[in-house]
Amino acid sequence: MSRRASPKDVKALVGWLERDALALAGPSLEDRRERFDFIVEELARREQLDSARIRPVRVALKRQRDRLPGFAKVLDGKLAAIAQRFDVPEYQVRAVCLLQRKPETSQAHWQRREQLNRPPGWKFHGILEAVSDAMDETHRSRSMVGNLNGVLPELKLLNKNI
Repeated sequence: MSRRASPKDVKALVGWLERDALALAGPSLEDRRERFDFIVEELARREQLDSARIRPVRVALKRQRDRLPGFAKVLDGKLAAIAQRFDVPEYQVRAVCLLQRKPETSQAHWQRREQLNRPPGWKFHGILEAVSDAMDETHRSRSMVGNLNGVLPELKLLNKNI
């Protein structure tokens, strides 16, 4: 089996899909779509590992491309509004959003939180509260959740069986 068709690669692609394209705390919609497209393309390159399983999942993902990360557009709008309200650059608000990926019990969370809270005059606590509220109010649609329930378990099962 060549380096281009490694079962470990499929596992990494599934992780990226969950973390970088479909997780609530993630990059912008544009970045998510780029990553989503990359993941689908890479799955296509690995179909020869198990075509009967990878192809249906890849095709389902490709068909649902525009619907799956649609919630990100809503979140992007909310984060832009927070940046405007607090008069800070959007990338700083996004960084606070990405902090939500890390468990509060982890050292990485608290180290990153301390880094984000350092700049003088930075309105970290207000922004953190606003971002948390925005994320709590941003729901992934039932259709998306239904689609994910059909696709992600297949990919996870695929990881175990390749």
